[in-house]
Amino acid sequence: MFEQSSERVNTLHPYIRESAVETLAMIEEDLKKRNCWYRVIVTQALRTFERQAELYARGRTAAGPRVTNARAGDSMHNYGFALDIALIDITKNKGNIIWDETRIEWRVAAQIFKQEKWTWGGDWVRFKDYPHFEKAPLPLKELRTLYAQQTTNTGYVNIDHLRLDA
Repeated sequence: MFEQSSERVNTLHPYIRESAVETLAMIEEDLKKRNCWYRVIVTQALRTFERQAELYARGRTAAGPRVTNARAGDSMHNYGFALDIALIDITKNKGNIIWDETRIEWRVAAQIFKQEKWTWGGDWVRFKDYPHFEKAPLPLKELRTLYAQQTTNTGYVNIDHLRLDA
């Protein structure tokens, strides 16, 4: 895994971090078996509420196209339960990021995430978010409530008291 991707994966909630590492490794292995010249990179993981507000403002009160429909606190990224990926070309065009979700490599990545019980933003009806994958132990509403009730800021929603299977 690229160093930058590892750093971003390490910002995920500990509850899903291992699943992310394993799933990304499965995708890498599949790409290698196909003799594919692309590798998966993580472009985003944990996102602060402030950064979410900036992204939400795009195309509304700030310049640029809309990139999210989620306000601050309304994204699984804000709680460390989501990541975004891209494919990077490692051939002569080294460094070029491939965003074309119609490519078979994208479909393979999505299928592997889904078989590992991640939700894919490409399956959403209202706002297709092809690079987005999330794996949350609770619905967003419950995560917001738990986050608001915390008395200490560990950076993550405390779910240790819950009995959950990853």
